[in-house]
Amino acid sequence: MLQCGKLWTAAQALYEIGFHNTSLDDIARRLNVTKPTIYCNVRNKEEILFECVRIGLEMLDEVSNGLMGHGGIAEGCIAPRDPKIAAFTVAGALSWIAR
Repeated sequence: MLQCGKLWTAAQALYEIGFHNTSLDDIARRLNVTKPTIYCNVRNKEEILFECVRIGLEMLDEVSNGLMGHGGIAEGCIAPRDPKIAAFTVAGALSWIAR
């Protein structure tokens, strides 16, 4: 997999150009490497997207775990909501990469 800084650059390309319009050639050009170098690290751009989403979910998990014990539904700090709505909200927040 690409290193963190290179992954960030790839994610920026996916965001700016759009997932479907971005090619591995575009990503290689932004990283100043050849396309074969990209293929040494990833199989395709879907793998890059998957890694970005995985990292985003890890970050979300860290933040939510850090909030544990700092007030919640039981303490009245957070109003109870439909878990499906919460799941769609999180998914929507992460979907920016694919656009």
